[in-house]
Amino acid sequence: MSAEPGASWETGGVYRLADLMRVPGAHEGEALALGPGDVDVWLCFYETLDSPEWRSAFAALLTPEERARHDQLGSPLQQLEYLAAAALCRHVLSRYATVDPAAWRFIPGEHGKPHISGPPVEPPLWFNLSGTRGLVACAVSRGSPAIGVDVETIEPTADMLDVAAQFFSTGEVEALSVLAPEEQPGRFFTLWTLKEAYVKARGLGIAAVSLPDVAFALGADGCIGLSLAPSLGDEPAGWRFASLKVSADHLLAVAVRLPAAARLRLRVGVWAPE
Repeated sequence: MSAEPGASWETGGVYRLADLMRVPGAHEGEALALGPGDVDVWLCFYETLDSPEWRSAFAALLTPEERARHDQLGSPLQQLEYLAAAALCRHVLSRYATVDPAAWRFIPGEHGKPHISGPPVEPPLWFNLSGTRGLVACAVSRGSPAIGVDVETIEPTADMLDVAAQFFSTGEVEALSVLAPEEQPGRFFTLWTLKEAYVKARGLGIAAVSLPDVAFALGADGCIGLSLAPSLGDEPAGWRFASLKVSADHLLAVAVRLPAAARLRLRVGVWAPE
């Protein structure tokens, strides 16, 4: 499989969960280290935490504004996902800086991507969150503010090819269409999560981007190819991607922009409150 002109290819971008190096635990009072090319992703399978005790403990971490957003959500399951994401984010960030989880404060960017507004930490920490039914994920980097993560539940639908025709590039649709029906859901959600992760890393917001302008090709050797429309004002070079299946029902993708010589070093951990 060859890339389109100007496309970027990242070797070894498709991972199996068993191949990933587990994030080591920190000793008491010792922060976890992150190198320039390191991205740590922490997962929380939050449906196992659906109890009044955990909901109360997670809610205690929220600011008044966050509590108001939580209360506006339409269902108990949506509220649990929100609480789990908030708790995951705060506890994960506190693994890399000596900050109490309840002390973190965040501010949204132009299109809603949150950033740390306090307390100040050096060197800076950058993160991104994603959630889907049963799973929330937090990706952390010190090497780049351009970091995005997306998780999706693999749910095949009858109109999957119609959705692809609307949101995928011509090459992506063609590659999807020639697969056997049982292989199409995996490819569809792999492409979808990669697109979302890239858009989130750019901090653009899905509504601001035409998804066919962000096109991926998946090589048989595990490479991920990226090509971008000129209208996006970006170059493929420097982007690194990872795609992995983290449970029988969930796919995850990570996008991060790194210096040209840096290689992505992905680590994964499963977080559960103590």
